[in-house]
Amino acid sequence: MNLLKFSLLRFLLPLLLPFSLQAAVFYVDGQAGRDAGPGSKSRPFKSITKALSRLHKGDTLILKRGVYTRPLHNIPSGSRLKPTVIRAADGHHVEIRYPQKALRIDGDHIEIHGIVFNGLYGAAPVADINGSHLLISACEFKNSSRDIMTIGDVGDITIRNSSLHHGLSWYKKTGKEPHGISTDGVRGLTIRNCDIYQITGDAIQISPSRRDWDNVRIEDCRLWVAPLSATEVEASGLPARAVGMILAENAIDTKARKTDDPGRHNIRFKNITAHGFRSHRIKNAAAFNIKNPVTAHIEGVTVYDSEIAFRLRAPARVTLANALIYDCDVGVRYEGRPERLFLFNNTFGLNLKQALKAVAGTPVDFRVINNLFLTRRLPKALRGKALFSRQNRTVPPSLWPDTFIDAPAGDYRLKENSLPVDSGRDISGLGITDDRRGAKRPAGAGWDMGAFEYPATNPGNKQP
Repeated sequence: MNLLKFSLLRFLLPLLLPFSLQAAVFYVDGQAGRDAGPGSKSRPFKSITKALSRLHKGDTLILKRGVYTRPLHNIPSGSRLKPTVIRAADGHHVEIRYPQKALRIDGDHIEIHGIVFNGLYGAAPVADINGSHLLISACEFKNSSRDIMTIGDVGDITIRNSSLHHGLSWYKKTGKEPHGISTDGVRGLTIRNCDIYQITGDAIQISPSRRDWDNVRIEDCRLWVAPLSATEVEASGLPARAVGMILAENAIDTKARKTDDPGRHNIRFKNITAHGFRSHRIKNAAAFNIKNPVTAHIEGVTVYDSEIAFRLRAPARVTLANALIYDCDVGVRYEGRPERLFLFNNTFGLNLKQALKAVAGTPVDFRVINNLFLTRRLPKALRGKALFSRQNRTVPPSLWPDTFIDAPAGDYRLKENSLPVDSGRDISGLGITDDRRGAKRPAGAGWDMGAFEYPATNPGNKQP
């Protein structure tokens, strides 16, 4: 008899499971809806507040076009198999305007898609994230005098295909530095294909509280600032003298407890473009400010029009590979003997006042291999060392036309038979196997020097 029951249960369980995972779908239409209705597609709710009161674990809420003035708070948790989903209706522009956390997530297994969150320059983050296992995609977060998004002591967060911008504050008055994304003790954070810009603090700041964090990936993003326009200054309430100023600090700023092991805090960057990081407010503004005991792998990034492209500070461990750096005061500034600094296959392009700048010592483990410097001489930090001379190459102005497609126009791809082609060292054993656009190394008889592997016509070798 027990065997019969067990066999029947095995037969029925796959049939019953889909029903157990079924969840409701509710709709909100701020123009045509009625809160007295059932919240169906044909009879939607009018308010977000009403819809949230009916939402349960694993349900879906679809917002139709319009501007809503109540926030998204108190979202119920979903599950791994059935997350709670809140999204804009397909093809609809949905904007939530609220000055005190337009989005707050305290639950787990939640997805947010396709919504604009406008903080109206209130004194609070536009989004406050305190749940784990979250996906935020195709959203826009804007206009705050504090952080655009804060992420707490949580894990497994993905933010993709979104923009975060205009976190503006006058520090002398508020004492606040708005950041694009500010994290706490996050473990497992992916930021992919996002635009973060016009921030008066850091575009992304990791763990200002120094709580434990790990496994952060930032990929295919664009981080930038520009002089503030009169329109931006007026909208944000900054004083008139802020027009034309850049009040930002860094694109990336990492923090950790000074007594920690760098191996506990790992962060990876790939295919990032950062520019504009010069500041009227601080000295030594940098696109990448990697400091404290962290391990950073930075690959395929582009930095230009910044005071310092990479400011790398002890005891950080940093690998920088396949980077393109130009139009900066300093390419790489390293301070206080970082535990490890590897510079592999980077192109230090035009208009760099200093490609490398050493401050208070040389890294403990310092490897500089396959780099191209568009200068007549190696940087001062590398001169007089035969190993560095053999493993890197300078390209003086007279050789630019024969070496690059068009360096003055920003195209640093290599020409056929140029000196850097096939003249590099194989460093696949050090974890570098591709060029900055994903072309496998080597493409010819040997490794090429610089960020691009020849041939320039390789689809993976396109100029960014």
